[in-house]
Amino acid sequence: SASAPGGRQILLQRLSNAGKLLGGKVKVSSFDGVSRNPEVAAAPGGFAVVWTNDTPRQNNKNDFYWTFFALVSPAGDAPQAVRQLEFSSASDRVALAAAGAALGFAWVEKKEPMGTAVFFSRLDAAGRPIGGRVRVSDDKPVACGSPAIAFAGDGYGVAWHDDRSQTGTQIVFSFLGCGGPEAEAA
Repeated sequence: SASAPGGRQILLQRLSNAGKLLGGKVKVSSFDGVSRNPEVAAAPGGFAVVWTNDTPRQNNKNDFYWTFFALVSPAGDAPQAVRQLEFSSASDRVALAAAGAALGFAWVEKKEPMGTAVFFSRLDAAGRPIGGRVRVSDDKPVACGSPAIAFAGDGYGVAWHDDRSQTGTQIVFSFLGCGGPEAEAA
């Protein structure tokens, strides 16, 4: 991210395998405010980027971050698509993983009456949700944050920091397996 009038913006710079700059910087974010903590993953047709943005205080009674998605082609000076995701995050950090034609996305939401939980959804190459959202964490933590995600060929590994007691933070891991054709038919 880089400083911009009134906040921060997300930029992407493509490099060759040898570290040579390929083209100029691509301005990925297009919304005012503080855009932060970008995550990038390979996607069909280029690079997928997700990030959070502080919502304007008049629109932010629940203290959350908007989440955004952009698809950047291997060439050119502007993203092919930028969209606000339907998922708001209680943390300024979200996670993204490439998985062939789909992407895995993890974020943190507030839960009632208090605390937070980690969620997961698959996205298509345009940033649209595929299927439903899955709550990854259980009901035990007081607070969760900083999700990380990786695709393992047969599912997604999701890790996050998890405050289950007053004495410290734990790192928790969960594996979300991808069902085969027989699972989808059930």
